[in-house]
Amino acid sequence: MVKFGKIGAYLTGVCLSISLLTGCVSSADKNAAKDTADNFLKVVASGQTEGINDYCTDEVASGTFVKLFDSGYLAEQILSGQDTSDLTAETLSELDEFCNLFSNMVTGYEVKEVTANDDGSVTAIATITTDFPVDIIKSSSTSEKVMEAAGAYSSEHEEEIATLYAEQGEEATQSKILNDVFLVALQTYEDLIKASAPQDYAIALKLEKNADTGTYLVTGVTDYLSAAEGATTAAEETSVQ
Repeated sequence: MVKFGKIGAYLTGVCLSISLLTGCVSSADKNAAKDTADNFLKVVASGQTEGINDYCTDEVASGTFVKLFDSGYLAEQILSGQDTSDLTAETLSELDEFCNLFSNMVTGYEVKEVTANDDGSVTAIATITTDFPVDIIKSSSTSEKVMEAAGAYSSEHEEEIATLYAEQGEEATQSKILNDVFLVALQTYEDLIKASAPQDYAIALKLEKNADTGTYLVTGVTDYLSAAEGATTAAEETSVQ
């Protein structure tokens, strides 16, 4: 699980707490690690994964943090277990547009602090600004609104559905309901996203040096509390499954 720590009054305290755990790494190494962290976040913000393995391990590249901003992965998750043969080209096109919102959700990022750890690794504290909350799809309030919208669709189209069933049968009716409700859900999500305010998050990147190449790679993405090994209280956190 990856957790984002929401930026707030804890930022200074967290950075100070992490600094108490530092080891010895040269200024050049810190600068190299910062460059890697910057480049890693640049790729993440682009919504693409091409070239990301130049800056992180395979585990991180395929992990939940990177996948969070991958539109293709999101589409796969939404369609998981779904018979896509029942979905129209219009529905699939709307799904692609919706998923692209997540690929483009990062509007800014900055590496705030780079500190050395006793084990020779480096921790980079970074901030990320997104257009809308990263967990908006999974929030209970969003789920309730989607269910309400689906219920409203059912009530408003009851007569139309009954007529279609009588004229074209069960298969055609189920296909229409599936596509219509799918579009209703996507529209509800998009409306909530458009109504949301930008969000600021804080994360800690762990970087380790490759002894052969002398370059740094991001080997982990954690929340502040984990990065500080429990030495401080993290800001309010939002889990990303």
